[in-house]
Amino acid sequence: MNTISDEYILQLIKRPATQQRGFHLLVTTYQERLYGHIRRLVTEHADANDVLQNCLIKVFRNIDKFQQQSKLYTWLYRIAT
Repeated sequence: MNTISDEYILQLIKRPATQQRGFHLLVTTYQERLYGHIRRLVTEHADANDVLQNCLIKVFRNIDKFQQQSKLYTWLYRIAT
């Protein structure tokens, strides 16, 4: 389980001065777990990596649309799926 809260990650991402650090924390916190989910859907490692990268780009571009009505990972999971 992660020790960094979703709220902390989101606070960092929403501030221009700390946005890059916040996104880095999001990636390091969730990328392994998200990759595992994607890999169950996509059989090839290279394809799973591409899907993961596309998912993270979508997250970054749309983070302001996350309404915090669920856990951050739930939102990431839905985007990846």
